[in-house]
Amino acid sequence: MNETRVIVEQCSAGVLTSMAAIFLQDAVQTMLPWLFTMLAVILCDLAFGVRKSLKLGIHISPSRAMRATMSKMVTYVAWVMAVAMIDCAEGHSLNITTWACLLVCLIEGMSIIGNMLKPYGYDLSVKSCVVFFLSLIFRQDKEKLEDLVSDEHLDVITARERKKWGDVKKKNSTSLSK
Repeated sequence: MNETRVIVEQCSAGVLTSMAAIFLQDAVQTMLPWLFTMLAVILCDLAFGVRKSLKLGIHISPSRAMRATMSKMVTYVAWVMAVAMIDCAEGHSLNITTWACLLVCLIEGMSIIGNMLKPYGYDLSVKSCVVFFLSLIFRQDKEKLEDLVSDEHLDVITARERKKWGDVKKKNSTSLSK
């Protein structure tokens, strides 16, 4: 009786192990291209974020920028792994991985475009895009659209970025010169 039980346990463990190996192989094949895509998008966002800070004259500590980048990287790797495993479990019929990763790329793309435009006074954010498209759809007055882009926005953007990155060096140097 004990021999039968041992045989059943070992067979079931062998079957489950082989099924898990096949599942994980499929999941890794699904997620690998998206992991490289997310890495490229994150590095582009880092590069354009540094460019934005240089153009706005904001000091960023490299360790803080790397911490923010690594945090984003860990979040996106976990996201890709989760959706890839869900996609594999449901049989790839809905392309969940593709759509979920494209959503993240869209969000990061908006961040990259925002980082490109902020030094020129354009404040591109999800909120401003929603306001813009709603005003186009509902044909609101153009003053609301013009408020999105003005010279005052550059000062507001610079102040917000200095506060975000704790730009103590620039604040002290400007207050001492006054």
